[in-house]
Amino acid sequence: MVMSSVSFRCAETSKECEAAFELVCEIFNGISCNGVDYKLKKLAWRYYGSVRPENIIIGLDQDKIVGVLRVCPVVMPWRDRDFRVAGLSSICLAKEYQGQGFGRVLMEKSVAYLDDQNYEFSFLVARKNVDYFYTKFGFFGASSYQSLKCQFEEENFEKKLAFGCFKIENSAQYLEFFHSNYKQCFGAPRRGKGFWHYAINRFPVMEFSFEEVIFEGDLIGYLVHRDREIIECGFSTDLPKSIIRQAIIEFSIPQLHLKLNVPHHHMITDSLTNDDVENNSRKCLFGGHMIRWPSKEKIDKLDFSIGRPDQFKSPIFYNIPLLDEV
Repeated sequence: MVMSSVSFRCAETSKECEAAFELVCEIFNGISCNGVDYKLKKLAWRYYGSVRPENIIIGLDQDKIVGVLRVCPVVMPWRDRDFRVAGLSSICLAKEYQGQGFGRVLMEKSVAYLDDQNYEFSFLVARKNVDYFYTKFGFFGASSYQSLKCQFEEENFEKKLAFGCFKIENSAQYLEFFHSNYKQCFGAPRRGKGFWHYAINRFPVMEFSFEEVIFEGDLIGYLVHRDREIIECGFSTDLPKSIIRQAIIEFSIPQLHLKLNVPHHHMITDSLTNDDVENNSRKCLFGGHMIRWPSKEKIDKLDFSIGRPDQFKSPIFYNIPLLDEV
């Protein structure tokens, strides 16, 4: 088989989108762990709008789709700016076309397309066995995998909080809590109105649980957790810090210790300043959450060090919430 036998372009019809989806299901169902990756791909594919052909880049051998890359347009607000960003996912080739250089061409065509579309940067989540592959196309590991480990003392609170189940009718409040709490966290996208309809279907696949936080009959926040480890949380910005702190402590009972997988710029950190909290992070420069600046732009377009030559000496604080991985 010769390289010229495969051409690459955006999908043009809904039929091509469906054929691309079938290839993705075939490939990821074969390499997933207990089917988890495969199930998440199916959910994310539907949520991020595969019906728009221009967001699906395909490799064609005559009329047969043999390669796929899915573009997920998102907006990432940070400080006073909104970034127009492309998330890349479902990158795959049919098995008989792997190992022949087609993956390199698929990536080259795709990043050129992203540059032409004027995305401010792109990101992807790399599996460990292919992370170095993406560095060939300008991607670099940017996540710091931040978390907080908290140890509390037992306390008696005058008014107890309550925890309740997910309610779809409260989705607008969940969105408000998320956006206000994560607005200083670079990597947290702006979620659309339909996000929680999509997320609730991810919970059983990812083994996540959801709790509303209720105080004096009012919804004041939410917690997403797995095995009592908080994956994501959001609270009303009108609350006293003491109430937010109380929610975390009461959730930690009876162990009174807890891990929160939230960025250090999350609003909740201001409520735990007087507690025993350990801030943890690690750099992963060649894999994990990877980003790429467009080739047309200067690398110093943001006022921090991600992607600069001295990044080994500088803090990196790019974090994508787990529920937003594409």
